[in-house]
Amino acid sequence: GREVDGHPAVYVTTLLAPGATQPTGIAWMDTALLSARLYSGSVSPGGGPWKYTAPIAPAQAQSLVAAFNGGFKMADAEGGYVTQGKTVYPLRTGAASLVIDQDGSVTIGTWNEEVSMTPAVSDVRQNLVLLVDNGQITQAAQTANWQAWGATLHPGPSTWRSAVGITADGALLYAAGPALTPLELAELM
Repeated sequence: GREVDGHPAVYVTTLLAPGATQPTGIAWMDTALLSARLYSGSVSPGGGPWKYTAPIAPAQAQSLVAAFNGGFKMADAEGGYVTQGKTVYPLRTGAASLVIDQDGSVTIGTWNEEVSMTPAVSDVRQNLVLLVDNGQITQAAQTANWQAWGATLHPGPSTWRSAVGITADGALLYAAGPALTPLELAELM
């Protein structure tokens, strides 16, 4: 990926999860070199206008290193959305939450347990519940109730899925791939 101050800021590869049939793309992002920003979609979440929104302006794209989608549409995410100091959808206790502070740093955790609103928080995007917590696959990810991780267009748990996470040393991870179950995605993360 694009370098920052002469250093690689993103590494990408593909991995095959145990039991999976197709490889999944994984991006590792160096948070010491990068700063996160939440861009609101042109339609979802609504409530704009926003300073940071789709489409990304050419001037902003010059410093863009990586971009990924926000997961489920808000109607299906079972969570909230806060951006630029405005609550667009109320935050839900217990939801998996990607939290971006005003300095661009990112944390991920369960809302009102591991992460919460502070004066430093700029943006929060919530989506269902955690797949991995403190380096361990959650009980929820191991459940046979794969429908809890979103409806699929075909019968069965395997479908396109994506996840974002943080490594023990603070790097940001993003994974996306076809034919994944929630457990396979959790194993990759």
